[in-house]
Amino acid sequence: MENILNILRADEIAALRLRRIFESYGYKKYRMGKFEEYDFYVNNREFLGDGQILAFTDLSGKLMALKPDVTMSIVKNTQATVDAPEKFYYAESIYRASQEVREFKEIYQIGAEYIGRVDDY
Repeated sequence: MENILNILRADEIAALRLRRIFESYGYKKYRMGKFEEYDFYVNNREFLGDGQILAFTDLSGKLMALKPDVTMSIVKNTQATVDAPEKFYYAESIYRASQEVREFKEIYQIGAEYIGRVDDY
């Protein structure tokens, strides 16, 4: 294991450590595709802040978006309820507009989501 850590970048090591922490608390890895239907984000634009979405038309003519957020997709696809919570973590790229350079950027995010009733623990 020591040799493997020597060839990994600092961000890769951090991601592995976070994954170990999340999994030790019962979080399951959530993996999603790069694309989501554009309407899904338009209907939830207030959650995204600036609301700029990188969109394209797929081969069938459907308007699609490169995902600007992971949380919304987790909430959309979970079976969690107040009484049956689910815990997920993710390490995914998202695509958002950069205010500094006025172009879209790929941003790598690592995070955790707990869907359900939150208690003191």
